[in-house]
Amino acid sequence: MLIETLVSGAMAGALDADRFSVGVPLEVDLVGLAVGVRPEVCYQPVGPDSGLQLRVATGLMVGPELAFLPLSASVRGRFFPRKRVHPIVGAGGELQVLFTTDYPAVARPSYFFE
Repeated sequence: MLIETLVSGAMAGALDADRFSVGVPLEVDLVGLAVGVRPEVCYQPVGPDSGLQLRVATGLMVGPELAFLPLSASVRGRFFPRKRVHPIVGAGGELQVLFTTDYPAVARPSYFFE
């Protein structure tokens, strides 16, 4: 909430704050036991009342076996966007960079559905 308030305040002059949202979700991956955050910025290109969102996210996840750096972009559709609970459907692509201690860094593309 604090980060969203600070970002909204900083962008209020140059950008339409009703069309942008910021999230900082905590994520846990069972493969590699990696834990970290994946901050995301969502933009509503059609308008603040529309259910269409463009999303970009990155983050850093660290575990005992690896460090994981994801860079992703996606398109989301939200049903009932003004309700408290709303289903989300989306698709996107991600560049995954994996770092381990005994092997060179590996970068691989990935695709996902939400």
